[in-house]
Amino acid sequence: LVEAAEPRKEARVHRKQAWARGLRDRVGDRFDAVVTGVTPRATWLRLDPSGIEGRLVRGMRGAAVGDRVGVVLLVADPDHGFIDFAREA
Repeated sequence: LVEAAEPRKEARVHRKQAWARGLRDRVGDRFDAVVTGVTPRATWLRLDPSGIEGRLVRGMRGAAVGDRVGVVLLVADPDHGFIDFAREA
């Protein structure tokens, strides 16, 4: 089971790095997104219609799974695969 998880994890990291490369010149741009997960430490999003996934780091109070939100890209780090958004003001 551990061996099976590693290729999936590696594929996910590569996918997020590719998404971040594609977005790195779009910092400050607005996107439509859907909340896909909420934990005490993070709120996760998927952009419509691209399916790109990222984290909501500002304005996450009160977000629930399924909420549609306008977001602004804050960070797209291809080296680490980080894609962070703020809720649109």
